[in-house]
Amino acid sequence: ARPLAAPPAPTAPPPPTAPAPPTAPAGPVPVAAPAAEDGDPVLRVQVQGATLDDLRAFTDEVRPDTGCRAVARRTDAGYTLDVYLEQSRLDAARASRAAGQVTLDVVADETANGRARQQEVGTGDRYAARGEVPHGLGTKEPPR
Repeated sequence: ARPLAAPPAPTAPPPPTAPAPPTAPAGPVPVAAPAAEDGDPVLRVQVQGATLDDLRAFTDEVRPDTGCRAVARRTDAGYTLDVYLEQSRLDAARASRAAGQVTLDVVADETANGRARQQEVGTGDRYAARGEVPHGLGTKEPPR
């Protein structure tokens, strides 16, 4: 008869391993870019194509920020879509394979627009003086 072996001594669990970095699909323009705070402005770009397939091919390859929901609008020349790209990614987007089928027009520098809007924000507590109606665009109601 064989003697029973003692249970193995408890061991410390192995240290956690870092997850593998995500891999990008083959072909799209790299999306890593400096943030707008680092001096890379975010631009609103109008993408125009003859067909929805042209717009789809461009967005699949370049992966621009389409905002909350991408909405292609019908135009006389085909379709148009507003997207957001950092300045550094715009050059890569223009060099993409799908860019030959679309036209890219910079509409606005949204970083500059945002900074200009921030200058309109007041300082202090507008509710500090009891009994005064706040200033601004909201509906004004007298104090109760």
